[in-house]
Amino acid sequence: MTFMRTWLQCGRHAPAAGRTHRLRGYRPRAPRHDFLVLAPLWLMLLVSSVQQVMVAPVLPMVRDALRLGADAEPALGLIGTVFSVMLMVFALIAGAASDRIGRRKIMLVGSGALAVALLLHAWAMTLGWLLVFRGLAGAATGVLTGSYASYIGDYFPYEKRGAALGWVLSGFAAGWIVGIPLGTMLAVRMGFAAPFVAFGWVMLVAFGLVYWLLPQPRVARDVRPWSARTVAAKYGGLVVRRQTGVMVVCYFLMYGCAALFLFFLPMWLEEAIRLSSAEVAMLFSVAGLTLVVVSPLAGRLSDRIGRKVLIVCACVGTGVIVGSITFFVTGLIAALLFFSLAMVFESCRAAPMQALMSRMVSHEERGAFFSLCNAVGQCGFGVGAVLAGWLYAEAGYVSSTIAAACCIGLVAAAVWVWVDDPSNPSVSVPSVRCTTDDG
Repeated sequence: MTFMRTWLQCGRHAPAAGRTHRLRGYRPRAPRHDFLVLAPLWLMLLVSSVQQVMVAPVLPMVRDALRLGADAEPALGLIGTVFSVMLMVFALIAGAASDRIGRRKIMLVGSGALAVALLLHAWAMTLGWLLVFRGLAGAATGVLTGSYASYIGDYFPYEKRGAALGWVLSGFAAGWIVGIPLGTMLAVRMGFAAPFVAFGWVMLVAFGLVYWLLPQPRVARDVRPWSARTVAAKYGGLVVRRQTGVMVVCYFLMYGCAALFLFFLPMWLEEAIRLSSAEVAMLFSVAGLTLVVVSPLAGRLSDRIGRKVLIVCACVGTGVIVGSITFFVTGLIAALLFFSLAMVFESCRAAPMQALMSRMVSHEERGAFFSLCNAVGQCGFGVGAVLAGWLYAEAGYVSSTIAAACCIGLVAAAVWVWVDDPSNPSVSVPSVRCTTDDG
């Protein structure tokens, strides 16, 4: 806490005219090629994704290794709950902190902490210790959750942010491809902790790349006094403003749509369509590959034709696919087609939306804005998961998909009606007291 408090005091007072604070320690010069900026962010997002998606396939091994018994589902459910709660709390803290001390420092803290948390899984000999380590991993993930998009918003001009975000978000999709099969293989051969430890070492590499390659962009910093009141006022201001408030609601609806659609999709595919577990796993792998390929292309397209129209069309397309999947999918080929199309539309929404969001706020609020949206999104996913369970039990999977289509349809309507697409990067955004410290 003392270490973080010291960092938060950096930049508390604006520097004298013509001068900036000089912080000791290594600070890389700006790389000559965008790849050297995007590669650390891509790897960081890959590991963050992998360590989340590979939890589900190793749960049976956790139950057997820790001898939890056949009725251990409620206890195993705590693993996801602890992770999500810690992610939400630390996302809100780190988002506001990054506006004050800079994205590079936040990414160093988050990537280093996540590497350590994953390596500590080797000592998870009881459920209690596993919950502690998953909680630490959730906290570290929360620190990172809004940092990559905020950094891209600081580093790249608006007309290049779609392409940059598309490339980085493909790292999250790559986690889908490698997380489940590789995590399962390592867990079967070496124990349930092995995949977490393995990717802990990979995150250490990402930490090194962030340290050596990423410069801290010279952008405005928030220098208002650091306190719970000012942080709460900052988040409150983001919620009550029209466009940022709409985006916060949209994130709740989008994550809720994802939970409603995905939570019982594997079960429906196996029980109603009679697909095997291997075919379902292949389905998700193909979906991940689709995201990896399409995401950079969609981001670049949004840089050329604009964000808003692409976002709205993608949301409408997602709604159509999600809402009709139970009526038209009768076998593996149709499932591959529909799920792949859903991922294409998801790619056309994600990077353009985050690029558009980066223009809604000033540099001094960007970290808080992205972290707030992600934290609210986690709440939406939790609500969606609960609602999905109730709908599945009462009316079957079709009711869950219709509810998901309604959620994403509301996102399309809200963006079309209330969100502006700036035609040039000179559009004004709200500002707060700041400094341009480059530490």
